[in-house]
Amino acid sequence: MRPAFTMIELIFVIVVIAILAGLAVPKMLLIKNDASVTKELANIEILKNDLSLYYARHSKLPDGLINPIHFTQISNIFWSDNTTIDFKFPKETCIKIKIDNENASITFSPINNPIPLCKTLQFALAKSSLLNLENNTIKDKMISLGGGSIYNTSNVK
Repeated sequence: MRPAFTMIELIFVIVVIAILAGLAVPKMLLIKNDASVTKELANIEILKNDLSLYYARHSKLPDGLINPIHFTQISNIFWSDNTTIDFKFPKETCIKIKIDNENASITFSPINNPIPLCKTLQFALAKSSLLNLENNTIKDKMISLGGGSIYNTSNVK
């Protein structure tokens, strides 16, 4: 007779592999979600920097008449009107970015979106200071771009 594995040994190995897979797959999904949120967090930082650079070059912020591809390479942003950019993640609006040329400011606003990835992104933005976090509530954050020197020259004679 040839030496071979018995049916019980094979079933035991299959059960052990299934248990290990059951432990590994949820962790892998969490890592994938974390990577997606980190990527979009970086994209929002890039968008903020691109808007600041646009302001520095043109002395005004872009409006809805300018295609977003002309001031950023981010693909999931869309103008909802002439002064508001919708940041979609994963497929629905998660963050609204209000552009105020009069005050040279950008306001980041969270959207009440039930998608868990969106909530995670909003919390990550609050941690990175692009949104305000007060009493476990994520709120708008305004960033001013222009209006003065970075050096205080009022005391210089």
